[in-house]
Amino acid sequence: MARAGGAAEDARVDDPAYRALGFAPVVREDDALARLQVRLAELDRSLDLIRAAGAGPRPHPHRRGAARPGAGMATVETPRGAATLHLTLDGGTVCEMHLDTPSAAHADLIPAVAEGRELADALVGIASLDLSPWELDR
Repeated sequence: MARAGGAAEDARVDDPAYRALGFAPVVREDDALARLQVRLAELDRSLDLIRAAGAGPRPHPHRRGAARPGAGMATVETPRGAATLHLTLDGGTVCEMHLDTPSAAHADLIPAVAEGRELADALVGIASLDLSPWELDR
């Protein structure tokens, strides 16, 4: 959504592996067509990244050691935007987990794309937000 609105926000921008592959986010202007164009351009960009990654060295698997208590988080870029997983561990057991999904943030945009618009335009705007009902807990 941010990239379709002209912002170069992408969880992959700061990832050294993506930078080594020459990654740059796809950015367009803000409307329903731009959101579709970003999704389609991301398909092409993903294929380019796959080709580029195949030419480089393979990463080494992480060695597991003794599980220590602690907390951590990881952010990945999904087709709908960034998703962030927060975990708290104790003795190798997950004690607490929280997942921030892009659809939750995008649902807040419904009034901006729908209020005061003709019904058909409002429906196109809402559909272009690409909300997943599985990501919403409302």
